[in-house]
Amino acid sequence: MRLRFVTLDEAKIHLRIVWDDDSFDADVDQLIPMGSAIVFDYLKAELPEVVEFSPEESPESSAGIEPSIAVGDVWSSAVHQELVRCATLLVIGDLFEQREATPERSRFSAGGSHVLTPSVTALLHRMRDPALA
Repeated sequence: MRLRFVTLDEAKIHLRIVWDDDSFDADVDQLIPMGSAIVFDYLKAELPEVVEFSPEESPESSAGIEPSIAVGDVWSSAVHQELVRCATLLVIGDLFEQREATPERSRFSAGGSHVLTPSVTALLHRMRDPALA
């Protein structure tokens, strides 16, 4: 299952990519499941299923947005869903910006995991499943 907490259009808006410029669509489309997985991993919550609304089923279809909403305990709140979407967009922006970074300029740790920015952790921290190390 591929996690997709945001749509391609939402990501392009966030990245300030011009609508008629589709040269980055494939790259951005690959970053969406990556960014979603990074957010999901940080939250450490169970995800029983992902429901992708079609435009006619979506409550936001009038705005032209097709959200992918995760259904489950942590994911059922509209506020939590919006925080997850915002955090995912921030991670996608970081991945897009860092796509050609050298090791010295990268936000990736030595183990290859993504280091989240303080903005992302601030958005997600209250929803994160606490664990003992």
